[in-house]
Amino acid sequence: MSTLPHEAVESHPARRGAGRRVRALAAAGVVLVLVVVLASAALRQGAEAFSPAVLSALRAVHRAAASLEALVVLALLWLAWRSRLVLAIAGITLLLSVVGVLAGRNPPAAAALANLLGGLALAGCFAALVRETTQREDESPVLTLLVAGVVAAQCVLGALVAIVVKDFLSLTFLIHALVGMVLCAYLAWRALRVDAPAVRLSLVLLAVAAPAAGLVAALFGFSSSSRGLSSLVAPALAHAALVALLVVAAALAREKRA
Repeated sequence: MSTLPHEAVESHPARRGAGRRVRALAAAGVVLVLVVVLASAALRQGAEAFSPAVLSALRAVHRAAASLEALVVLALLWLAWRSRLVLAIAGITLLLSVVGVLAGRNPPAAAALANLLGGLALAGCFAALVRETTQREDESPVLTLLVAGVVAAQCVLGALVAIVVKDFLSLTFLIHALVGMVLCAYLAWRALRVDAPAVRLSLVLLAVAAPAAGLVAALFGFSSSSRGLSSLVAPALAHAALVALLVVAAALAREKRA
């Protein structure tokens, strides 16, 4: 099996079965990567706020989900090793595994950035693979790449604010906030043209909720010294979760045919 386009999958019973297996594995990969990303965010944000027992549980969840995701990747390579998305997924997974081994439990800022951005990229690739094996790709590749580039740049800015800059009055944060509002407005508008009702509704809700959670996290960040670290963890984790889900929903979205 190669790239598993929709028409090729539908043309032969064996390919239909393989396509369904690839689609199921990709969907499982989305869930597992989201678990890994959220567990990593919780470990990073709650390092000083959570109890040792909670941190140990989060590390166990992170290891289990990452191990299962690696098994999913091996299965995908067996079924569709010629697919560019599958090769990208395998490459990102290998890179994140190396970073995780080298960085240890207390990764430096560069490793934390690589983990966060790699996790978001991995979630987007898995979601795109679900979409690729479900329906024919008929949108403008230039527009798709442009939107993907803006989303990637926005994720980089957000990761820099959360891990490196940590200053809600910095130019990086202001650019991140401005680009985020424009991008979410575009995604909400695009959601109105999405074919699947569930994806349409999810994209609209996430496009509104993600920047709202980011604003709440920023407001809590201003007063974290007086409220304590625990007050900052919940909105920061909510923002991370919503952004990860927004990346997945945007990758799954497909506009209605004319």
